[in-house]
Amino acid sequence: REWGGGRMQSEKSPRELVGGIAGLNLTMSDIASPEKPMLKPVVVAPELSRDSVAMVDVELPSIDLSKVPEDGPETKLSRMVVDVKGWPTSILFEEVSWALHAPELEAHNCKPGMRVIIAKAETHGPKTAPHTLYVMHIKTAFSIRGISRRYSDFKDLDRALRAVKRSAPSLPRKKTFGKMSPKFITERKRQLQVYVDSILADPTCAASEPFKAFLGAHGHAVEIEILARAATHAVVPVEGQVGVPQQWRDVDVAALAGVQAVVEHSRVASNVAREARALNQLAIMQCNFGVKDKALDAVRRAFTCCRQGQEEGGTLACCLTWASIHAAFGEHVLAETRLHEAEGLAKELGDAGAQGLCLRLRSLVRNARGRPREAAESAVGAMALLLEAKDYRTLALTEHGLGATLLAAGEMRQAVEVLESALLFRRKSRDKLGLSETLSALGHTFAQIGYQLHAMDYFSQALALCQEVGDACGESICL
Repeated sequence: REWGGGRMQSEKSPRELVGGIAGLNLTMSDIASPEKPMLKPVVVAPELSRDSVAMVDVELPSIDLSKVPEDGPETKLSRMVVDVKGWPTSILFEEVSWALHAPELEAHNCKPGMRVIIAKAETHGPKTAPHTLYVMHIKTAFSIRGISRRYSDFKDLDRALRAVKRSAPSLPRKKTFGKMSPKFITERKRQLQVYVDSILADPTCAASEPFKAFLGAHGHAVEIEILARAATHAVVPVEGQVGVPQQWRDVDVAALAGVQAVVEHSRVASNVAREARALNQLAIMQCNFGVKDKALDAVRRAFTCCRQGQEEGGTLACCLTWASIHAAFGEHVLAETRLHEAEGLAKELGDAGAQGLCLRLRSLVRNARGRPREAAESAVGAMALLLEAKDYRTLALTEHGLGATLLAAGEMRQAVEVLESALLFRRKSRDKLGLSETLSALGHTFAQIGYQLHAMDYFSQALALCQEVGDACGESICL
């Protein structure tokens, strides 16, 4: 449409532009004829169910880094405490990463994680009695299925809901004449969408047996669970999220003094294992207070204790924390050195997942130093190791970061491919917060290349997920 109207300016021809974006399903005729819709709708057959997690083909996209520049703008990093091999560990993230939203999720603001969308209305006749069939898509974070219902089915639902709750949402009134006109059908489809949304917003009606039967939800355990939670206002932990130990959310001076006392007591008692854990905790806390020398001294002593006690997981965790402390104070070269050591430790342990994590962190540090080519090379290496280890959550994080690097380099086609791959692995790891982040990133990407409808669809999906997990920050970004 944009090419046809002469409003899109690009050095590439239409054929090159369309051919370079995966999954858009466009032809030259779509661009040459402004009156034709650019995107071909995907129709979900009635009563067809699809689990998007089961459909993931675990295969990495091929990446050409030749056009990624050697030098670029320096990115900013942040830290968050997560669990690594049973040890609290300070891990680096991009400052803009939505993973950092995890400690701030508002459980009391979560909304039901299911949407019912009336996708289209189909008219039938004249061989049968003229009627309209409404095709609906029932979506959860990781699945989608289609059903079709007539107005009479909605009427039966309304009658049954009135028996459950007298103040149930009102169904649009029936029309006798002119009910098959396109204008009326379009308006009726809008009214029915409002009606269904009102039912979902009412916990009693949403969890009622008549509504479950109307949706054909029996046999779909995830949907039944979501509707049951809506009725009880129950909140469950967000799946696939980075673990944030509770004790790291509010660190004060009294807690710091307490940990220092544990360090001294363990040293006197020659309890090396306990001393190592206390020193590791002390290092993270001192870093949070901005005391670099004490933080580095504590993590160095923790590392030595772990070596002495042959605590392999602790040695790796302390090395990663050590790197994050250097990065926190802008010492990126030293941080990369520590990460290289951590990668060597992981290799000695034969732990491909830990190796991949170290390479991912090195990629972040190299981006912080303004070296996007080297960062991208580290990310590609990390992806192969993480796929081997089946650490899909960290793999998706890595792909998301690589997609941002490619996007900044102007490699739109590759950026879309990598972000779509990240989307699949986010689903496979059931990471709802990460899934919303990647959907939002794809929305921004398609908006930049002029595909506004595609972008809006991604943003609306991301917004729904943010509302489901209670991510107010992500919700504001999507809006």
